[in-house]
Order: sequence, then structure tokens, then C-alpha cells
Amino acid sequence: MKKAISLFLICMLSLAMIVLPAGCSKKDESGGTTAPAENVLYDFEDYDRNFQLMKVMSYFGAVNVNRDKTYVRSGEQSALLQPLGYHSTMIGNVFTPTLKPESCLYIPLSSNKYEFDYTDAGKLREIRMAMYNAESTDKNVYVGLIFEYNAQEVCEPTRFTLKPGWNDVMYVVEHDRLAINYDLSTCYGIALSFDRVKSRNIADAPKIYLDDIRLETYETAVTPADVVELDENELCDFEKGYQRYAVTSGVYDKAIRPDLEIVTAQNGVSPTSGHRMLKVTLKPTDAIDGSIFDTIYLREGIVRKANISALPLSAKICIDVYNACDIMLDLPITFVSMRNQNTYAVAGHLYAAPGVWSTFSIEVGEVDRLFEGEKVYTAYPGPIRIEWGEFTGDENRILYVDNFRIER
Repeated sequence: MKKAISLFLICMLSLAMIVLPAGCSKKDESGGTTAPAENVLYDFEDYDRNFQLMKVMSYFGAVNVNRDKTYVRSGEQSALLQPLGYHSTMIGNVFTPTLKPESCLYIPLSSNKYEFDYTDAGKLREIRMAMYNAESTDKNVYVGLIFEYNAQEVCEPTRFTLKPGWNDVMYVVEHDRLAINYDLSTCYGIALSFDRVKSRNIADAPKIYLDDIRLETYETAVTPADVVELDENELCDFEKGYQRYAVTSGVYDKAIRPDLEIVTAQNGVSPTSGHRMLKVTLKPTDAIDGSIFDTIYLREGIVRKANISALPLSAKICIDVYNACDIMLDLPITFVSMRNQNTYAVAGHLYAAPGVWSTFSIEVGEVDRLFEGEKVYTAYPGPIRIEWGEFTGDENRILYVDNFRIER
């Protein structure tokens, strides 16, 4: 059962999120705030110190030195990026995180040789960089942080639109949000990714120039608030302020990343419990290369907080989904065990009829049996995913999701 949250708590959580950048400042003994220091991470003046440290991930395209001062923000050089991405989305499946179709550039936050270390994300306030879009149309860049050494895990990135000409990109580190799912003390790098060009020819890649990557840092790491609070039998009901971060998406092509929005009753659809639900706007792709499934998922940090290992095996994990389309949708439901991050199991299919709420439920003991091992999931609980097959056409598809819960 969902418990009502007080208006006071909603207001306080909302206020905390509005003032998050200022709230991250370290208090000094006089009660004021200590101004963050600015550090140059990469200025692209030294080939070994800058270009050799960066890691070009699979299918990126090309990175070269630029000396044309038109595209240099400061100094004598900048980096010329020509991102391609994989020409096709059919490179495996969504469960293989090392295979990403978009182009991705990994920018390390530390180097023993060059004696710098900014891997404690608790000390990062903001990441700034100058980017020149040499194309005549807007381009997207997605900025995120890397919390795994092998760069398989990139936190949900923020999209920035690059207008033709110079753009100042400023990525604010939201400590409370990131701490829900990551260890802030170990952040390996910055990820820059771009939309797929859908071509093998480097001549088709856009030209994006990168210069002056700077960090604003604190002397002492920020202590993030433990904002995850669950009512009895709750996993996520979208009533609490932090729960706007509880669900995220995993898609092959960032151009069709679904829009996620917490809403109240609308278009004749009311939440199954409480006053809020998650609206998911699925977007069509221009072509389907094989069987590609995209996903939204309840984050590991939320699931872990529910102490699933202590539940009786007969307890059920339940999810409510409303299909606002005019056709039935087949939505596979999968569970990920964190004993091995590539271990997942399809728990079943939710065949969501149009215009009604449908409920998926499965016993906790059955989830473990899917992994063919004792407590493979309940001892190492990970994300719970709702998936859908990519589709073509001109129309978006709308789902509403509510009340991830436990029934005893």
C-alpha cells in the first residue's frame, strides 16, 4: 500500500533540487561558502598529455589535432572530433553494454604520469568545455560521468544542443542524484557521446572542435544526502521528490531516447495509487536492423534499498503499466543480477492491452530460479527493466508506469 507523502516534504525536496549547485558548496567556519577552485583538465596544447590520454571507444570516428585558430578557444591547438558511431543498430543486443552504437569519447580524470587525480566526484562541482560546431545545423552532445574502469557504465548523460559556432557546455554534478546508484569516490572519467551518423564514411561525420575542458572543484568532498526512503512494501511509487531520478532509460540510439516525466492524472488516466505516475514517451526509429529492444529500468540503488533478500520467497514483485496506444504491446520484463552485471533473466512478458492498466507480478523465489542459482538475484539485486521492441512510423507511443511494489 502506498502512503501519502506530506506537502511539506514535497516542497522541501523540490527546493533542495532547485538550489542543488549552491547547496553543494562547502561551508567555512564563518558560515559562508568556500568558492570552488578552477582547474584546467585538458587544453589540448600537449599531444601526449591530452590526446594520448583520451580513449576513443568503439566506432567513434576520428580525433585529430587542430591548429586553425578559427576553431581554437585559447592557446594554439584544439581537438577536432568527427563522430560517426556504428552505421547500424544491429551490433548485438541491449544487454551487451560494451557495444554502443553511438560514438563515445572517454576523457580520463586521472593520470599517474602527469600527476593529476580528480576521480572523487564528490569534489566536482561543474565540468566546463568549449565546443565549436562547424556544421550549419544543430548537433547534440551527451555529457556523462564514467563510474567503471572499463567504461561500461556511464551515468545517465545530459544532452546539450550545439548551435553552429562556439558553445559553452556546463555540466553540473548532481551529487544527491548520482549517489543513489554510484560510489562518488571512484569516478574514472568524462564521457562525450554524439548521435549516430549511420555511415561508415568519415567524410559524412560532423566536425566538432573541443577546447579548454575545465573543472570546478571543492577542497573537501560533498557528503550526499541519503534521500532514498521507502514505505513498507514500496519499490517506487513516484510520490517522493527523489523518485524523478529512480527510473532511467537504456537505448541503443540516443536520438530515440524516451521522454520520462512524472505526472498527475491526465487524458483520462489516473495513477493506480497516490497522485503521481511516470509517463514514458516512446519514439520511433527510422529503420529497424534486426530485433532491438530498448528499456527503462528501476535503478539498482532503489532496488537494493528494499532489502529483497529478507523477503519470503512467496512475496511478489509487481509493476503497473497503462498502454495509451491503440495496439497491444509486448513488454518483456527482465531482472539484472549484480553478481555479474551481464547476468540478466527475462522474467516474462507483459502483454499490455490498449486503454487499460495491466499488472506484471512474479514471486521472488521464481526470480532466483530464473538465474539457476541460489539467491543469485535476491542476494545481488539489480535493475528491474521494462522493455519494448523498436518500431517505425510517425507516431510516438505513450506508456504510464506506476507502483513498483512488493506484495506479500
